[in-house]
Amino acid sequence: FFFKQKTAYEIKECDWSSDVCSSDLQVKGGFDAPLALPDGTSFTLSSPTSFTPGKFASGQIKGQKYLDFKISVTNGGKSPLDLSTLIVTGVTPAGNCADIFDGDNNVNGAPQEPLAVGKSIEVNWALSCPGASGAKLDVSLQNNGSNLIQSSGKLS
Repeated sequence: FFFKQKTAYEIKECDWSSDVCSSDLQVKGGFDAPLALPDGTSFTLSSPTSFTPGKFASGQIKGQKYLDFKISVTNGGKSPLDLSTLIVTGVTPAGNCADIFDGDNNVNGAPQEPLAVGKSIEVNWALSCPGASGAKLDVSLQNNGSNLIQSSGKLS
């Protein structure tokens, strides 16, 4: 018998290691476009750009693309929004991306304070992704166990 290992894109979207199923997502769209949830909360992921991790950064994988982007969140809901459990998942046809944490570039992970009703916040995030420039990139957000949004574009 001959077996070929499947890439992340050859496996059904529900089989991602992040447990993100496209059918569970509340909203899909592109980068730089506000994606509003039914509760009135909106998320915007800026287009990822290449960056150089700082001296003490962690998570970057040698030979991959290092991307940073901003996550803008506006709480249009009826109660404070706990973003401390925010999970960002990236995937390309070549495989899954890894989080980069980099205090030198203000990439510190999820905010720890609840976001008040009617308020907005911008969070810096970075990923280390396999693949060539121009390859498809999907970035999904999960929070408090819910699959929220997916933005799609290309590796820079």
